[in-house]
Amino acid sequence: MSEGKPFSDWGVAEWDAIGRVWSNLPDIFGFLIMWGMTMSPLTPDQQIHLLKVCYDISYLLGDSTMMMYVYLEAGGTFFKIAQYENAMSCYTAAMEVAKSNDDIRTQAACYRLMGGIQRRLHDYNQSMENFQHALSLCQKTGDERGQAKAYHGMGNVHRSQAKYEDAMNNYQHALSLFQKAGDESGQAIAYLSMGEVHMFQAKYGDAMNNYQHALSLFQKTGDVSGQANAYLDMGNVHWSQGKYEDAMNNYQHALSLFQKTSDESGQAKAYLGMGNVHRFQGKYEDAMNNYQHALSLFQKTGDESGQAKTYHGMGDAHWSQGKYEDAMNNYQHALSLFNKAGDESGQARAYHGMGDVHMFQAKHGDAMNNYQHALSLFQKAGDESGQAIAYLSMGEVHMFQAKYGDAMNNYQHALSLFQKTGDVSGQANAYLGMGNVHKNQGKYEDAMNNYQHALSLFQKTGDESGQAKTYHGMGDAHWSQGKYEDAMNNYQHALSLFKRQAKHGDAMNNYQHALSLFQKAGDESGQAIAYHGMGDVHMFQAKHGDAMNNYQHALSLFQKTGDESGQAKAYLGMGNVHRFQGKYEDAMNNYQHALSLFQKTGDESGQAKTYHGMGDVHMFQAKHGDAMNNYQHALSLFQKAGDESGQAIAYLWFQGKYEDAMNNYQHALSLFQKTGDESGQAKTYHGMGDAHWSQGKYEDAMNNYQHALSLFNKAGYQEGQVITYSAMASIQAISLVATLENVQPNLAELGVYYTKSGDFNEANKCYEKLLDSCLKNGDVFGQAQTHFMMGTLHMSQASKEAIKIREILPDVTCLIEYQATKNAVMQSLKKGVGVIHIASHGDSQTGEILVAPEPRMDKHDIAEKEEYLLTMKEISSCQINASLVVLSCCHSGRGQIRAEGVMGLARAFLAAGARSVLATLWAIGDNAALEFMERFYRHLASGLSTSASLKRTIRDTISMNDKYSHPYYWGAFVLVGDDVTIL
Repeated sequence: MSEGKPFSDWGVAEWDAIGRVWSNLPDIFGFLIMWGMTMSPLTPDQQIHLLKVCYDISYLLGDSTMMMYVYLEAGGTFFKIAQYENAMSCYTAAMEVAKSNDDIRTQAACYRLMGGIQRRLHDYNQSMENFQHALSLCQKTGDERGQAKAYHGMGNVHRSQAKYEDAMNNYQHALSLFQKAGDESGQAIAYLSMGEVHMFQAKYGDAMNNYQHALSLFQKTGDVSGQANAYLDMGNVHWSQGKYEDAMNNYQHALSLFQKTSDESGQAKAYLGMGNVHRFQGKYEDAMNNYQHALSLFQKTGDESGQAKTYHGMGDAHWSQGKYEDAMNNYQHALSLFNKAGDESGQARAYHGMGDVHMFQAKHGDAMNNYQHALSLFQKAGDESGQAIAYLSMGEVHMFQAKYGDAMNNYQHALSLFQKTGDVSGQANAYLGMGNVHKNQGKYEDAMNNYQHALSLFQKTGDESGQAKTYHGMGDAHWSQGKYEDAMNNYQHALSLFKRQAKHGDAMNNYQHALSLFQKAGDESGQAIAYHGMGDVHMFQAKHGDAMNNYQHALSLFQKTGDESGQAKAYLGMGNVHRFQGKYEDAMNNYQHALSLFQKTGDESGQAKTYHGMGDVHMFQAKHGDAMNNYQHALSLFQKAGDESGQAIAYLWFQGKYEDAMNNYQHALSLFQKTGDESGQAKTYHGMGDAHWSQGKYEDAMNNYQHALSLFNKAGYQEGQVITYSAMASIQAISLVATLENVQPNLAELGVYYTKSGDFNEANKCYEKLLDSCLKNGDVFGQAQTHFMMGTLHMSQASKEAIKIREILPDVTCLIEYQATKNAVMQSLKKGVGVIHIASHGDSQTGEILVAPEPRMDKHDIAEKEEYLLTMKEISSCQINASLVVLSCCHSGRGQIRAEGVMGLARAFLAAGARSVLATLWAIGDNAALEFMERFYRHLASGLSTSASLKRTIRDTISMNDKYSHPYYWGAFVLVGDDVTIL
């Protein structure tokens, strides 16, 4: 603790001073130890500095017991910050003092503490030897609590060596002794450790029982840190079982408690767990945010093992997104840190991740090398669960290489190990692999036996993706035997499950596979069904052009085979495509064809869907009476067919008086809740919010919007989230308007007057004076509202935005500020251009865009509304031949929320002929819009499509990590229509 002999440089004055407090030094020592180590908010470095002072006091007093206590405290502090070498030195020094004092109890404690460090350093033999020394000494003194702690430490060593049975025996010994001694805190720790053994054995029910016992005891003893660890472990159980919402709740509990105790290592583990949950839910952006929090804290605490696990999680997230280079970099970081920490099991997982990357890059040789490295390390570490996973992956490589005998051997090895560890999910995947081998070998009976085993286990674990893959394999087996009806039934099961999980890529692969087989067999009816299914998938992906092609193929084949029911469904799909593209006349023609055929075949459910689509068309055309009639027809037929989901959708779009609307929303909500449709519930809550908003019941509206937002978040429906945020922002804006009564209304009115007359400079001067008045009066709300009104004049950066775009794209004509009159804009639209970009202000209610009025001789001559607003009707009347329209104006995309997305001016441009529209949902500020648009157009000019450019721009904006990284700034942009390129 101290270098050299202390106090050698002291003079008479120093010794006189210390002499005056000499008798109080033991009390000072006790206070510093108690305050510095248990009560203060000191950092570990500050605690070490304080302990050096305590060491000096013990040296002055010549008190070896005090000195020993300092060494023990210092060892614990060094251990917390992973400085294990320093901790070991302190415990060794304490041991020497304890031996000289013949203090057996402290000797036992030192052996136990040194054993814990050696376990962390993977020196398991020496660790076990120290715990056995501790046990022997405690038995000699009859110290049952000490014996319990020694057994617990020995259990930890066995657990680290994957000797789970031995570990459990030791933990049970520890628990029994803690119970005998009445030590509830020790019992809780033993239950926690027993739960971890069960976790490694995939015995999740037993693990949860142990963690709940531990939590109860920690709560009883008031141990906040222990409670946090119990919640963390319970989160791990739920995560392993795929119960992600429960896992997240537990991780958040743990995080809150770890923050309360300032335990940064615990916080890091909680963030890591939350990142894993988001990754498995496909929320990769949220996952990466949590991983970065975890990584930062692990780096701060010096926990290299934690850093390695975090890099591995980040690698998994990148791998899931197809970012294989990023994934490989993260796995290599993880491998390096696992190597440094001597964690062989971790190294194995990193090699396995690298193998997965090589597999998806079709580098099968490299993948096999990595899987073999992983297997070797898992075997060395005694990790049977890891070995099973490695064998499973090696089986997949052999399958790709058509080495069916080798694949079967690996799958059988995996199955045996999964059965040994009790991993039901792993067993299911092994059976699935074995089924695939038998299928490829033409052993269809054996294949079906394995598939049925797999299906039963996947159903037991609730793994719908696994079930879908199994049904697909069974379908292939039936098809190969000429059992086409059985094959189609299985394919349809698979497709249904893939759709439920929104796995459109998997669904499309299945449809394409089915199509190929139907073409091979010359089955035109089957081909038609496959084309129709592919059209449905493209619709989900908003690839409207591809959807239309598939529906047309399906229609042609259905007509050829005389299948009127299929023809009706194809016409319905084509009508939906036209409706999304704003081609309402074409949509209505197709719906009428569909309706006629559905009536002919007596398909009431199909009729109901068609009436609903026709209602949507009428809504877009503002024919509310016709829309209501169609929705009522749809509702009646959905009720007759017993289709509760359809009924809910029909109720959702009924309009009318406030009371009628609320009744219909309540009906819709009840049915959506009954069918478990959370997205439908969210839309209903949003509609109820709109109804309350229209009546000025802003508090009720806000409550419903918050319900909607929560459900949209849960469903991962981004478009719904941003529209709801916009609606909530509108309520906040309304509350600000009222504050204008407390400032100078004449300035506000004069500003509005000048705005309407087109004299924006004079209007701006009025608002600047108004802002000064608000600042002097300390009126914060008035300031906010004035800034809002100044924004409605014109965006100061709009000119810069246009010039920047002209620099990026060739042959750009700019209409800047007063050049952008309504006549000039309309003439430009009618010329026919590739890209149209409008940077202006949009009306928050109607979606109309503000343009410059024509110049006026008299500045007091107020322009009429028609002269400075560009409306949906006027846009729809143009014949626009543009690949892309960009509306860089606040609220241009805002409209009434619908099942298919946002209505408003954006739809008018689509109806007029634009293929794709990028619109904004709320005001984001000039500078933010300028930066966002510059990035977007640079990506677009590089050859990326509109959707890829938008995603890349959002990602770039987030990665800048500045004020514009907040979702408020990038969440405003929404893309509708086709995915196009402009170069």
